[in-house]
Amino acid sequence: MLFHQFIGNLSAKKTIVFIHQGLGCSAMWDWYPKQLCESLNVRGLLFDRNGFGKSGEFVPERDNNFLHRDTHELKALIDEVIDTDQELMLYGHSEGGTIALLYAAYYPQTIKWVITEAAHAFVEESTIRGIQDAIRPFEEGKLNGLEKYHGAKYKDVFMAWHDIWLNPDFKSWNILKELEDISIPVLLMHGCDDQYGSVQQVKEIAQVLKGKTEEHLITDCGHLPFKEQTQFVQQTVEDFIHGI
Repeated sequence: MLFHQFIGNLSAKKTIVFIHQGLGCSAMWDWYPKQLCESLNVRGLLFDRNGFGKSGEFVPERDNNFLHRDTHELKALIDEVIDTDQELMLYGHSEGGTIALLYAAYYPQTIKWVITEAAHAFVEESTIRGIQDAIRPFEEGKLNGLEKYHGAKYKDVFMAWHDIWLNPDFKSWNILKELEDISIPVLLMHGCDDQYGSVQQVKEIAQVLKGKTEEHLITDCGHLPFKEQTQFVQQTVEDFIHGI
């Protein structure tokens, strides 16, 4: 089973599932999930995707469907550890945002809301450039801090992320068609200065969704809205949930 832990009000009937980014793990959400769950008086579920953090000793090979695979693995975890009477909300960052959207497309009856930060639905040139720019600091050892979170496999975590997004065969990856039947409420957030994807991601995702959709393009913000603009992001999330 994937590594996971519950936080917040453990007796609450609402659970937020936090889905981390492509170089992340549950610990890299830092203080934010606990702060948000306590403010909303809900329960949170943090977990490490397979190959990240404390989940697995090895990083699985990635192909064009790796995010779909992680989506179905998340469903298996949720089925195992969360009671069916819980109201579930998915909160995903970057690749985690993509997984949250795919989950809503594949399992729409099992969740109530989706919140994303910096989600990807297709590959952009800015994404490719951003990842290309990351290889030099990685080779210079400036990303060795990842070892704290992923242990001995931290270099494999980086290279798996680097190699799939720069694979020429992955350039045509696009999930917009799969998102067209999503009718539950969705909150989309994106930093205007995100080096790994433009605000066009939000605009095109919003166009295909059928339910209540909120879009927030956050100024003076890069790829980590929950850390770079915490107050705005948390208030936006709380308003979204209370509004529903």
